[in-house]
Order: sequence, then structure tokens, then C-alpha cells
Amino acid sequence: MAGNINLQQGDCLDLLKMTPPESVDLIFADPPYNLSGPTSLTCSGGRPVACDKGKWDQIADIDQFNLEWIRLCKNALKPEGTLWISGTLHNHPSVGQALKQLRFWIINDIIWYKPNATPLLQRNRLAPSTELIWLAAKSKHYYFDYVAAKEINGGKQMRNLWTIPAQRHKTTHPTEKPETLLERIIQLGSRPGDIVLDPFMGSGTTGVVAARLGRAFVGFELDPEYYRMAVSRIAASSDGSVVFTTDKMKLSVDKKLSASRPTPPVLVVSDPATQDIVYRTVSSSKYHRSECSYMKNRLGGGYLKNGSIPLTRSEAITLGLTPCNVCNP
Repeated sequence: MAGNINLQQGDCLDLLKMTPPESVDLIFADPPYNLSGPTSLTCSGGRPVACDKGKWDQIADIDQFNLEWIRLCKNALKPEGTLWISGTLHNHPSVGQALKQLRFWIINDIIWYKPNATPLLQRNRLAPSTELIWLAAKSKHYYFDYVAAKEINGGKQMRNLWTIPAQRHKTTHPTEKPETLLERIIQLGSRPGDIVLDPFMGSGTTGVVAARLGRAFVGFELDPEYYRMAVSRIAASSDGSVVFTTDKMKLSVDKKLSASRPTPPVLVVSDPATQDIVYRTVSSSKYHRSECSYMKNRLGGGYLKNGSIPLTRSEAITLGLTPCNVCNP
């Protein structure tokens, strides 16, 4: 598992701009619902309390915010990749409008029904027991595992109404999703070895499940406390062999995968402007300097044009690569 999980703390709008175009197979997003505020209430211990999830849940222009991060996600998605967005009535009309404006192909509106949802204190409305999950793609040509869906559903065609009970939170994050929900999404929308991205990582549920299912994972989180929580949680669930970084650098993705996709790809972070950069070809276990004559002759010149991956020397060593005996005597 070493090297196949990349977690970064920062604004997803900045970090998505650093993500290479068409490099991600599946994106799951549980964006802010914009519920927090001085006049907002929620239920805690059976009593009404002020709803204050944090500054991350207070956005001046929610429509523009949704339009921007979804646009950046579209840029990061591979042509056959899918985008899954969870929300409630407070946010999903805005999300739906953004998907249409950005010309996504909307595949499904999935209703997640929670039979054990929190009771409602007020007596002037129905008790909320559902969330909506938008499923969208860049075009009508997208990956979806129909066979897996039938297997999960006992051999019957899966419908867009999912009954999944809410679960006791494993962390203090207020909007933590159950792992069973993410297991279904990741199994239906990706293959082993694919790259899953969560731009609103929270306490790391998507990363935990992605690692368990043999997917690579990229996670962004704005809140420093929740970021540390996610790092600890994912590390604890992945036998301590995961390499993390907090540096805001341009993501480089090694997309080398065999036809059967037996193992996840390697994700590394590099900053060519400030670090000692070396190169690794997709078929080599060695790393090379840019002036390596052997590699230039072997590749016919032009590293990046021929599938070579830039990374720092320390990253190369961490990934178990050995130096080329021609350019690194």
C-alpha cells in the first residue's frame, strides 16, 4: 500500500487546480450544505442547539462556490470517470443547477433513505430521513459496474432508492458518512487500482474505504483538525505503510496499470521549481537524472513525452526505486 494515498490540507479550489487533467476515475464529494449560521438550529441530545459546524459551512455565495469546485472536478475526471455528490434539500438544487450548467450527463439521482434518522423536534414538518446523491459523468460513455450492483442487491437489479441505516460516528466530524455507503459507491463506480478523489475529505471515511477496496486515494481537507483526524484514521486502517504529505505541490500521478489492474497506481507529489527532480519510466524500477544519456537513447529523447514520471529523489527512494548506474554512479 505504500505511496498510493495522498492527503493534503488546504482549500479544495486551490488543490483541484493542481490536480492533473483527466487523472481521476471517481470523485465522491460531500460539500458544505451551508446550514450554519446565527439563526440556524439543530438537534443534539434531544435538545435544540445552535447549528455551527464551522467556518467551512458558512459560504457567502453557495451557487458560485458549487459551480467552481464542480467545474474543477470535471477537469480532473477521466473521460469515463464519474462524479458522486451527496447533499440535502439545502444544497442539492444548487448542485443540480451547476451540473446542468457545466453540461454533465446526469446518470441518476440516488435517494439514500435512513430508516433510523434523527427524530425531528418541530411539529410543523416531516422528519428528514433522506439524502440525495447526484451521479454524473462527462458524457454518456462512463464506467459503471452493473454486475457488482446486482450482486450487492441479492441478484436483483439495483434501484436508485438505497436503504442504508445511519451509523454511530467513528469521529467527532458532524457530517461523517457511514462506510457502508462509500463501499457501495466505490464498488459501483471504480475498479481495483483506480484513483478515487474526495475534495471535502472530512474525517477520512472515503480514504479508509478506498484503501480497503484496493483503490488509490487523493483527499483534500480545509480544516486542520479534521485533516489530522483523517491522517490518523487512514493510517490506522492501512497497517502504517501509507506515505502522507501536507505540502501544497503539483500532484503527479503515475498511471501505470496492467490490464488486470492488480495493484493501485503510485501517487507522488513533486515541485520541479524547488526540489531535486529525477525521472522514473513506467516500466523501470530505477530513477534517472534528466541528463541521463542511456535513458535519452532508450526513449528516443523527451522524457515527459514518452511516459516518464517526475518525482523528487527522496520520493524515489521512499518508493523503493534504485539509482541508474549510468547517470548516478
